This record gives sequence, structure tokens and C-alpha cells, in this order.
Amino acid sequence: MKKYCFIYLSVILFSCCSIISQKKNRYLEVANQLSRKKAKYIQNDYQMLWIDSINFKGKERTVNEINGVSYIIGRNSEDGNLIGFNIETQQKVFELSNEKLPLSDEHEDINSIYAHNFDSIFIAQTFMISLIDTSGKLIWQFPVNEGNEKYALGNLHGGSPLLYNDKEQCLYVQSYLWKKKQNSPAYYKANIETSINLETSKAEQLPVTHSKLYQKKYYGYGNHVFREIADSLHIYAFPADPNIYTYNRYTGEYKVVGGKSKYQKEPVAMLNWKQGKDKKAKVDLFSLMPFYYKVHYDPFRNCYYRFFSPELPVKNEVGLYNKYIDREYILMIFDESFKLVEEIKVGKHDPTFAFCTSEGFFVYRINKEKKKGLYTVFKVDIQ
Repeated sequence: MKKYCFIYLSVILFSCCSIISQKKNRYLEVANQLSRKKAKYIQNDYQMLWIDSINFKGKERTVNEINGVSYIIGRNSEDGNLIGFNIETQQKVFELSNEKLPLSDEHEDINSIYAHNFDSIFIAQTFMISLIDTSGKLIWQFPVNEGNEKYALGNLHGGSPLLYNDKEQCLYVQSYLWKKKQNSPAYYKANIETSINLETSKAEQLPVTHSKLYQKKYYGYGNHVFREIADSLHIYAFPADPNIYTYNRYTGEYKVVGGKSKYQKEPVAMLNWKQGKDKKAKVDLFSLMPFYYKVHYDPFRNCYYRFFSPELPVKNEVGLYNKYIDREYILMIFDESFKLVEEIKVGKHDPTFAFCTSEGFFVYRINKEKKKGLYTVFKVDIQ
């Protein structure tokens, strides 16, 4: 295979008529299905002991299970080195100096890192996706976002990182209309994920867009695309939308299931489409709105987790203005069929970095002592 392969975004669109049964441009909030199962759980503390010398940026880290062992692999923001740690033993398993990484300033920022195994580590920059091993050997590269395509590729908000499927030899990455403003309805009607075949260098759009809610209403900065992949099932969620959306790439089946929290009391307020340049209005809404986060699949317990943060009042009980960092969180637990099992108040955490291992569901915890690397581990048993 050539070292440099160009991606031709020859889009193959699937027939939406065979996938989406809802009426055109109509949004429906789907009622939750309640599970008859019960969830028992215990909470443990976990602290990354090496965190004082290592600092991973949000988009420059990944957690993957390799040969039955869970590792966190990321780029140290202090020196740029790529480092891998065994989560259970807290031992460093490799460190690759920044000088050996195939990174170039002209390719701009890193937006995603994914370690399929130690011989296949993907690093996505704005204009290049590179594949290396832990020795730094460059296996191949794919130039992206050269300006002549309709869609741009990249993990825009951090909620849709790279993922590689070795059976299909396909890399999955978020896509978006880079020529459209985000306060335009057309932006939300575009496909939000692309598969890249590493053998043919062809890219195909998956037939999934932002939800109908986003195509009708504008939520400013609250327009993330959260995506999880469980085998052939792609699972999508959006901050203002209680629904959970699934697309099976083997069968082409698209489903909408209920995912609303009982702690959401009111619909999310929206902005006017003309407020695209009103940064204050967008920040205020983002800081206070009811907020749904990524759906996480737990392959060890065959269930799903989702965080929800209730709406904040403008001011707290002592009269100070609330901010995004004042949020508290609800952990929602769904069974294997997306039926709601339990909702747990968990206080202050950072749901933007959470991951599953055989030991449980790890969630970064915010604490008054400002200790670094402190996690809550939820070990859930559904019966």
C-alpha cells in the first residue's frame, strides 16, 4: 500500500425512505420504555497516580481494551510525548517521544486519537489522519479536508472520536458541512458520520443526520454530536434531545428510542436562528440548559449509561450567577434493549471523560480539594 493515499469523498447515499419512517421534518419525543430489571451498584474511588507529571488533553486521549487489558493512551500536553498506561496496574507500558510522531504544524490540531492495538494507533489532525505503531513507525497517512469536498471530517466537539473496525477495514469519523454556518438549518440536515475504507481510500456518508429537533430549532453551542459504537450499532445523542438514535450499519435499520430523564422538568429553551453571532446568548443557554450527554456501551455488563444534567437557575441560593461548572449530574442506566433501569444522582463529575473497563464505569470526579486524576468507578449489576 502506498504511504500516502488520498481520500476521494465520493458519497454513496442510502435511501432514507427505507430507513426513516417518521414524517419529513417532524420531531417526536419518544416515551421511555421501563425495564423490569433492577440495578445494584457499588461506588469505588480510583486515582491516577501519575497524573502530576502527565496531563492528557480531552481530544488527545483514548481508553481501549487490548488483549483483555484496559489502557489509557494519550499525548502529554507538557512535552507532546505519546504515552500508554495500564489502568489496572498504573504502570507505563510505552512512551513515544514527540519527535517520533508524524505530526506537522501545517496539519494543525489533533482532534482524535484511537488505539486499535499497539501496532495500529490512529492520530487525526485537521488535515491528516496518520497510522503508527508504538515504535513511531509510520504505516500510512490520509490527507483530509483539502477544501474541495462538501463535508469536513473531524471530531468537532470531542463526542465522536475515531473508531476502526478491522473486519470491514473501515475508520469511522464525524462529518459536517464546513461551508454552512451552524445557525443554518441546512447544517443540521447534513450527514454526521463518514466511513473511510483503508484499502480503497473511499469515503461513504452514513445516512444519519442531527435529529429532527435540531433541524427545526437552534441551540447555539449545545449542538454536539455524541456517538458510540457497539459492534454494528451506531448510537447517537444530542444535548437538547432526550431521544436516543441508533443506526445498524449491517441491516440499515434506523431506530429512535426514549431516553428522557425524570429530572427534566421543562423543554429546553431555544435561540433564534438569527442569534448565531450572539455569543452571550449562546454561552448563557449552554451553561444553564438541561443537557444530555453521550450514551456509553458497557460490553462487560451489556448495558448502557447516559449522563443528564438538569437545568440550572440563573442564580444559586446565595444569589451568585450559575455557570456550567456548577452542574450536577444524573447517571441513567439502560438495559441491553435501551429500557430504562435506574437513575442515580451522582453529584459533580465531568461526564466528558468517562469509560468502561471490566472493573466498572469510570467517571472523572470534580472535588473540592482539586485533586487530579480522581475518578468514581460505578460497578453495576443488572438483574
